[in-house]
Amino acid sequence: MSVMRLDDFSTHDFALVETILSDPRMMDDFGGVFPPEKIEKVQRHYLASTESEEGWVFTIRPSEGAEAAGLAFLWDRPWRDDVITELVCQVVPEYQRRGLAAEAARSVIARARLERRCKSVHAFPPESSPAAAALCAALGFAKLDRCDVDFAGARLRARHWCLTL
Repeated sequence: MSVMRLDDFSTHDFALVETILSDPRMMDDFGGVFPPEKIEKVQRHYLASTESEEGWVFTIRPSEGAEAAGLAFLWDRPWRDDVITELVCQVVPEYQRRGLAAEAARSVIARARLERRCKSVHAFPPESSPAAAALCAALGFAKLDRCDVDFAGARLRARHWCLTL
């Protein structure tokens, strides 16, 4: 039985955002580490999304009471001539390869299905991340096309994946 938890994002998780956005290993494919003022803007955006329920931002914890290991998001974003729902999971390096991203993604997808939040979920992992591609495939996403996406002002070469709910 799983012990992984998803908690609503709060101000207590600001340090986690700073850890993720200032880690060169995590940000290499995303235009590099963020300066402090950009990190603060992202922290406020995540909190506002959670409080308004416009987007779901969760803190991933490996177990009850454990330190935060990552973030999982589900939110709407403009895409081409439409608005789509995007899923993102970020796990800090010391917690990677433990299945937390997969478990978090499955939980978020199950909730989206249950609450009928959307008809499909999209993901845009960087082309340079075979682990993210493997995760999308394992979750049942269909591989669509290669594309460029904007990540906080940086151009990201990605693979577009989609899961019909």
